Amino acid sequence: GLDGTHTAARADWMVPTQVTYSEIYLNADFCVQPPGHSAARKGIVDSLVAGCVPVLFRGPVAPGVASPWDQRDLWPWHWPGQRLSSIEISADDLERRGLRAILESVSERQLRAMRRAIREQAPGLLWPLSRKDARPTVANALGIAMHHLGHLALAPPAARGCDAAALRGG
Repeated sequence: GLDGTHTAARADWMVPTQVTYSEIYLNADFCVQPPGHSAARKGIVDSLVAGCVPVLFRGPVAPGVASPWDQRDLWPWHWPGQRLSSIEISADDLERRGLRAILESVSERQLRAMRRAIREQAPGLLWPLSRKDARPTVANALGIAMHHLGHLALAPPAARGCDAAALRGG
């Protein structure tokens, strides 16, 4: 909840040493994922796999700091419903309303809908470690990537954004 007992959304909440981040994500409604030096942030995938709604910050937060907004370009195959399964906050919203007010404005109905979208898409973010881990009836990250790469390989060079003359060396 938002009282800080089982949520990663409170900055002043200290994580006990015997608790792992995955346990926190499993018990949280929202998982705040501030931008870092890279748009690809492991914590976002971890929170989605645990069923926790990631809270992302759109737009540049500081000069030279990547924004999670860029992640839309990183995972469109694996997380096509990003807007349905995350909360995006601008720096202006954060300053004007505050994180707590923004998260408290999410209704239980909206939260259930986001979690349903996460349940549907989370398997597409997981990479099987072996053939026995891969379930043929569930799309995983490897299968999704191979599907899209296969379509790209079969597409004519112009459709892939390639210059055919450059490919021939001319």
